[in-house]
Amino acid sequence: MKKIYKGLILAAGLSSRMGENKLLMDLKGKPLIFHTIDNMFNGGIDEIIIVLGNKAEEIKKITEKHYGKKIRFILNENYKNLEMIDSIKEGLRNLGDCYGVFLIPGDMPAIGENSYKTIIEKDNGGNLVVFPLYKQYRKHPPLIKSKCIPLILNYKGENGLRGFWNEIENKIQTVQVDDEGANIDVDTKEDLNRLLDYLTMLE
Repeated sequence: MKKIYKGLILAAGLSSRMGENKLLMDLKGKPLIFHTIDNMFNGGIDEIIIVLGNKAEEIKKITEKHYGKKIRFILNENYKNLEMIDSIKEGLRNLGDCYGVFLIPGDMPAIGENSYKTIIEKDNGGNLVVFPLYKQYRKHPPLIKSKCIPLILNYKGENGLRGFWNEIENKIQTVQVDDEGANIDVDTKEDLNRLLDYLTMLE
């Protein structure tokens, strides 16, 4: 039976440092978040769920028009409290059946499709989570197995998901990837320029 992989994109943030909705900013001819989505699908993900909050209807309208039913949308009504764990839990509750889910912020469009493919290929099965490892640091996107999801939903500890990872350290697998894109997120105009330089270099 084919393993089903899903993607969970966090897109509820306020984009306060950017001054405008960064996920819909034009990046080489398409909205920034479309790069994140396309790399997921090209990497082997079967379905993507996007957790919305700020500018929810605007993001949904533009994304749904392009991708149709290939994407589902979930609303985090508490997005203004800026707690990422709330968006994560909201998405995980509505995930549906799958082998595992890749978790990624929407503003990391430079993570390439090969990172997803490498994690899927190297997953040894005897773990709760598989993290990509780049230059000895854990990066996005972790692959969270379905058996791990109830543990996250029931987690009441401190430091959000980072605190949860500490509790299951012996159940985490790491996989080496060669993806400088894992070091690039977009919070400011300077970040956007760095991202553009990187994507241009790849062409």
